[in-house]
Amino acid sequence: ELYREDDRKVMESGDSRLNIEEPQTTPEGKYITLLTSKIPLRNSLGEIIGVLGIYIDITERKKMESALKTSEERFRTAAENLTDVVYEWDINQKLDWYGDIDGITGYPPGGYPRTIEGWGMTIHPEDKDRTITALGNHINGTAPYNTEYRIKNSYGDWRWWSARGTVLKNDQGKPYKMIGSITDISEQKDIQNRLIFNSELLSHVGQAIIATDLQGKIMYWNNAAEEIYGWSSAEAMGQNVVILKPAGQTMEKASEIMNELRDGKSWSGEFLVKRKDDSIFPANVTDAPIIDSDGKLIGVIGISSDITERKRTEIERKVMYEINHGGTTTDNLDELLKLIHQSLNKVIYAENCFVALHDQNTGLFSFPFYIDKHDPTPNAELLDKSCTSYIFRTGKSLLLSGRLFDQMVEQDEVELIGTNSPSWIGVPLKIHFSTIGVLVLQHYEKENVYSEGDIQFLEAVGREIANVIERKLTEEETQKHNKQLFKLNAEKDKFFSIIAHDLKSPFNGFLNLTALMADTTEKISLDEFTEYSKMLNKSARNIFILLNNLLEWAQIQKGTIQFTPTVFDLAKLVSRSINSISQGALQKQIDIVNEIHNSQKVFADEKMVDTILRNILSNAVKFTRTGGKVIVKTK
Repeated sequence: ELYREDDRKVMESGDSRLNIEEPQTTPEGKYITLLTSKIPLRNSLGEIIGVLGIYIDITERKKMESALKTSEERFRTAAENLTDVVYEWDINQKLDWYGDIDGITGYPPGGYPRTIEGWGMTIHPEDKDRTITALGNHINGTAPYNTEYRIKNSYGDWRWWSARGTVLKNDQGKPYKMIGSITDISEQKDIQNRLIFNSELLSHVGQAIIATDLQGKIMYWNNAAEEIYGWSSAEAMGQNVVILKPAGQTMEKASEIMNELRDGKSWSGEFLVKRKDDSIFPANVTDAPIIDSDGKLIGVIGISSDITERKRTEIERKVMYEINHGGTTTDNLDELLKLIHQSLNKVIYAENCFVALHDQNTGLFSFPFYIDKHDPTPNAELLDKSCTSYIFRTGKSLLLSGRLFDQMVEQDEVELIGTNSPSWIGVPLKIHFSTIGVLVLQHYEKENVYSEGDIQFLEAVGREIANVIERKLTEEETQKHNKQLFKLNAEKDKFFSIIAHDLKSPFNGFLNLTALMADTTEKISLDEFTEYSKMLNKSARNIFILLNNLLEWAQIQKGTIQFTPTVFDLAKLVSRSINSISQGALQKQIDIVNEIHNSQKVFADEKMVDTILRNILSNAVKFTRTGGKVIVKTK
């Protein structure tokens, strides 16, 4: 009846009724929904002659729409209660936000942009191109949409968003809608940036910082750890920290450290650790517990540093003290060099070691200390083009490698002497900037055994060796001067004895003659007085000559006598010398004969020759028997 009523209305009005939803009940009592359309039928004259009715059962579609509506209501309710904000974007049309988008951006209700263009205006300029490109790539199907960018809120502050989304496509495969969500990650970014800063800070710390869990698994490994231990961060992460323990080291120390850490205490100390290349070195380590918010020990953080240089410096200081002490307590150079060799072995490889000293008079090198696995101790030799001689000539230390040696050979600066060694180091021994010798160490099996640091240490040792040698040379020179002084004093005493003896005779004769003259003044004749006066004058002259000899001897000893050569008559000089000692010869009845020809001329210092002749004649008279003869002649 209802349908017939609708039909009459269509026929009477001539208007179609399209897409009318009409609920119906089937004969079976089932509720359905029909979509009806009724159109009037006309004949050729335009008269309505009937109705065309179309019925479509849309019961299932209505159920789906009802379910979708319910789902959307639930979706909106959920979105509004999420901390994230959900968006729905009808491509090229409006942008809907579900959630408190206005609240988190500081806008009044409905104030945050609802268009894709408006949203783009809020993105940070540095992030905009990258974000829009990521969105376009997802719509085009080339990449998922998952990105981070900054947006400006209503207060002008920049907030970090993490955005995700999925595009929906129609039956033709064309995108028509995009649904996704955004999360404000500003706080996480701030924490992340701080963590990055702290990580960068730790990475630039000069000490190795290593964090592990309770099982020893490495969780953090900074740049300094890479440099000190040799493993990269990628290689070390996930490994057990036991990789740093030398093979022979027991676990007792590790247990002791863990007990301290479990008690919430830190531990500091020194022990040996291992590098990636298996080399072992001393490290200073501080381990501290990592405690969670519940006070539970969850890991260990260790700070360590390579103290090889510090330990070496300590040993070097100790060794230098031993050498200094030895230098002040022993005057024996051989003993000191043995002590120095023993001390050197505590710091540096010195199994092959020698000291070469240069003799300025001969130009030869001697070897007061020489210990070597291959070559015997050499005799004193020149070493013209040896590396040792090169150091002596240049006064510079030499750290020799095979390559450098070959270059020096090509340049004709050195040549191989003795057994070749891949590691060779030498330093000059200097006294007041003057090189007196060389200290050399060498290794016959390994290359690069010695370093620049070894040169500095050996130069310090070389200075101490040179100081001891200088002190020894000074002592020897002092002893030599003392012996010379003793000899001079003895010669002086002898000379004074001779002078006293030689003066005694002329003085006695002078005294006796003057006494005779005093006692017989009234009795002596003029001729006798004249003869006595001549004798007195002769004695006085002889005494003067002897005193002059004493003065000349003193000048000779002082080094102040001057050498003044002239041409003089040797016969006359000999006659004067004979007259000076004639009194002593007369007492022993010794005849002195001068066989020097009157024509004999000599070019020399007359005073020096006179002194020599008087000494020779004096000794001749002294050691000639009584009544003998002394002859003076030339050849």
